[in-house]
Amino acid sequence: MGLDQRGSLCQYGSVRGRLLRIVLVILVPCCRRPLQPHAAEPVVTVAARVVPAGAGVREVIVSAPAGARTVLVPVAGGDFHGSLVVKPGTPSIEVQALGPGGARIGAVAGSLAVARSGPAQVLVSVGADKASSPAPVVEWLAAPRSSVVGGERLALDVRVAFHGAGPVEVAWSTSPAGCGSFEHPSAATTTWTAAAAGTCTLSVTASAAGKRDSRALSIVVRTRGQSYRYPLRGGPGGRYLVDQRGTPFFVKGEAAWLALANLDESEQETYLADRSAKGFNLVEVMLINHDYTSPPDPFPPANRYGEQPFLRPGDFSTTGDAYFDRAVAFVRRAAAHGIVVLLAPLYLGFDGGNEGWWQELTTPANTRAVCSAFGRYLGRKFKNSENLFWLAGGDYAPPADSEGEARFLEILRGIQAAGASQPWTGHWNFDHLGGISTDEARFTAAMDVNGIYQYADTYRSTARAYAV
Repeated sequence: MGLDQRGSLCQYGSVRGRLLRIVLVILVPCCRRPLQPHAAEPVVTVAARVVPAGAGVREVIVSAPAGARTVLVPVAGGDFHGSLVVKPGTPSIEVQALGPGGARIGAVAGSLAVARSGPAQVLVSVGADKASSPAPVVEWLAAPRSSVVGGERLALDVRVAFHGAGPVEVAWSTSPAGCGSFEHPSAATTTWTAAAAGTCTLSVTASAAGKRDSRALSIVVRTRGQSYRYPLRGGPGGRYLVDQRGTPFFVKGEAAWLALANLDESEQETYLADRSAKGFNLVEVMLINHDYTSPPDPFPPANRYGEQPFLRPGDFSTTGDAYFDRAVAFVRRAAAHGIVVLLAPLYLGFDGGNEGWWQELTTPANTRAVCSAFGRYLGRKFKNSENLFWLAGGDYAPPADSEGEARFLEILRGIQAAGASQPWTGHWNFDHLGGISTDEARFTAAMDVNGIYQYADTYRSTARAYAV
């Protein structure tokens, strides 16, 4: 994505080998209610290492006050990863390793400062044998954020478990060298100042009795600008986007349609960190994958964890919380990297075919009432996702006045009725001739940004949308 000569937003992506060119032009937001900011809760991402590896752990749980609790997901290498929504402030975090029958094998607890600009990061080593280990164990490493602007400072905290004789030495380092500096590079508690843009790996090594242990976390250093204050809205004159402070939002984005389906959480984090470091501030994704992938990719519509969006295939009334909660977590992590998520709640698919959900949308089971309830479900899930932009349609324009068109509109209205007031744009393709968002008459009043779907001569459609 980038800006064309008229200042309009141009996007280039691909759909099964077909080159897709889309131009987005801001409309005067006169037909929509004012967009209200939301108070998103902070997030803590947790990576837990079991000590020793293969200690018979059945599951690892992370919890915080006020009942917040998450079961971490095992990943390659024997670690466990996940995220937890907490209250602003300095919450205490406890990570427990449970064995067969739910017996507690070991636990680590600590506290850290968190903010809505997070997520904060915690790396722990949890297990039963730390006390008998002859080597030091880095059992707690915490940072309040995972993305900063060059020149910003982060408070870092490490805790080492060692039950032998003699002192424990701590040493901090960065990779690549020069991406930041430590105020006290040999102290357990220190401050790190970001320098060079990109992904900076912060490593801490604890040494004692001739043995050592290390842990590392990654911080993305952005070149400029704090995160915008979302949600976005139309600026003066309706020609460009601004944030809630009135700061113009210059879009640099790309299509990442299957990020929610094909990537696990650690891979999503790697992707978002990479794009943030390169200056991208928007990614376009499908909330639900239908038939866009084939083995060895996840079998649609399940994600990498085998979680299904619908407990009965294609039945919108049987939503699976685990699937959608993981999607909400992706949007939160994107916000921490200064990235807006352009989200298609129900991608319809090219020609209404099996790439998308048009056929399920028009089955007898998914009535208008079911679609409205599904929309309200999504609205409740995502209403606090400030960095969200909704994308109606998806490579297809429903036939005018069709039942499918009416049902999709019920999904949109349901999302709005549940309090999700983020802006909308359209992604309509009329008989392979493209189109602009306001060409879909039933949806015109809901469009905040005019999206132009076009294969060639995008400037013609841009000029037409610019005049709306």
